[in-house]
Amino acid sequence: MSVVLLVVFICISYLIVRVGSIALEMTGMERSRARFQALSAFSGTGFTTREAELVVTHPRRRKIVTYLMILGNAGIVSVIATFVLSLRQTGTFRPSLNLVIIAASLFILYRIASHQTFAKKLTQKIRETLREKLHFQKVHVEELLHQSDGYGVASVLVGRRSKVVGLTL
Repeated sequence: MSVVLLVVFICISYLIVRVGSIALEMTGMERSRARFQALSAFSGTGFTTREAELVVTHPRRRKIVTYLMILGNAGIVSVIATFVLSLRQTGTFRPSLNLVIIAASLFILYRIASHQTFAKKLTQKIRETLREKLHFQKVHVEELLHQSDGYGVASVLVGRRSKVVGLTL
């Protein structure tokens, strides 16, 4: 029973990190950075200073990462406790058999999660759910291009007879 519970906790943890990374990506963060930051926040490790600035300076990202940190603490404790319980001998099941079952389950879960079609469909479903339930809208250009230290984006109207009309940036 504890082996099944462990696999369920690992699946839920995977989904939480996946939802967090997609939510960060929907705020305009690059996909690889969003995945790393979601996993870092959930596990409480690897949160680099330069990358963290992308999160801290953006209110929506900061909220997402806060939830990931809270859920990560609860999730990791649950996984460790369940794993320890699965290693104790109960009845006819031996700890070595439980380890084999856990390893096989993790391998199967990894193969399913890394399958391209499954990953695309899961990502689409998560995006739709985030848009519908949490009202995630498209990111404004100002949010994407906002820089710290007093830099940012400005909208400037150019007259028809200006010397810069027709020139590229």
